Amino acid sequence: MNSAKLTILLFTLALTAHSQVVTTLLDSDSIDIDDAIVLDAQGNLYGSHYMGTNVYKITPQGEVSIFATGFNTPNGLAFDGEGNLVVADHQGERLYKLSPTGEFLDTIPVGFPSGLLKDINSDTVFVTSYNQSRVLKLAPDGSLHEWLSGAPLNGVVGMCQDEMGRLYLGNFDDRRIHRWNGSSLEYIATVPAPTVSVNKWLGFICYANGSIWATSLNAHRVYEVFPSFQDSTRLVSGGDTAGHDDGPVAEARFEQPNGIFPSKTGDTIYVTEFSGGYVRMITGLAPDTVSTVSVPEVLDVRFEVYPNPVHDVLNINLLNFESSEMLTITASDGKVVYRSELRSASLQIDASAWSSGVYTGWLQSADKSENFRVVKD
Repeated sequence: MNSAKLTILLFTLALTAHSQVVTTLLDSDSIDIDDAIVLDAQGNLYGSHYMGTNVYKITPQGEVSIFATGFNTPNGLAFDGEGNLVVADHQGERLYKLSPTGEFLDTIPVGFPSGLLKDINSDTVFVTSYNQSRVLKLAPDGSLHEWLSGAPLNGVVGMCQDEMGRLYLGNFDDRRIHRWNGSSLEYIATVPAPTVSVNKWLGFICYANGSIWATSLNAHRVYEVFPSFQDSTRLVSGGDTAGHDDGPVAEARFEQPNGIFPSKTGDTIYVTEFSGGYVRMITGLAPDTVSTVSVPEVLDVRFEVYPNPVHDVLNINLLNFESSEMLTITASDGKVVYRSELRSASLQIDASAWSSGVYTGWLQSADKSENFRVVKD
């Protein structure tokens, strides 16, 4: 393989779905986790019971307990820069800040908060307000500042960020995902709607392995969205027939999947179900399981990357070189292994010290950003 094109690599990843499996982490008659979920640095999973009053904690050993209670409709969850858990109480119109032991530290009034996300580049926590279609910023001192509001936001709930810190916003009402480009919101994709339900809602979104992962609530499906291509989506799992069947992703079934969050390594995607309060896992997403499947059609893109897989030296040729472009390459855990402003149309990168796995390259200029994938053997 003497060249590796962006589109080829991106859709090569989609061809490895046969190794992905859905299993059930939580199936309880007395415990429901039906809304947002988040992982802490120790691998503990926290989940909201929107139709109840509790936020639960699941340890890596599978032990489930009530982390905090007394909420109205606990919704979004996020950890702040100090390791405190922020809880959005939607109908209660409050944000609550809790210590790592579950002690209530602060109460912050806000209109109908829904999704929460800590900015990867600061201690700011982004807050979405579903009913008011706006995004606010929560500062470490507890002060709130309105940031975005109005169209194209339409019942915005879910948020995620990519390796470069770019923010993606998901509209609950029309299932549209937009990306903040520094000055405005640009359209990325519309997650497919259910074929039979009147309520065509988008649940939450997350980012892992170069893709956005989204729950189509009443379609009973989980989708992968490729942000480098407009309206490029892939059905990961689920179908018209709702259920809780485990197994290969093509055969597994979900019932109103809602909350979604990735493991730190990106090998697992956790999903909650609004119906029944189940917590499910999509596993087998580890980058080192990706194979370099050959795709016959070579699409026209701006650069060549070869050899792929790479062993020692990675070659990159730019077809339309711009001196202002910056190249960043990150490992699957987000660690930057290469970053430099490009000074020529061709370059060679020493990859001999890289660990085996999949790496994401980001090519950025003043007005655009493109990415590619390369496998290190």
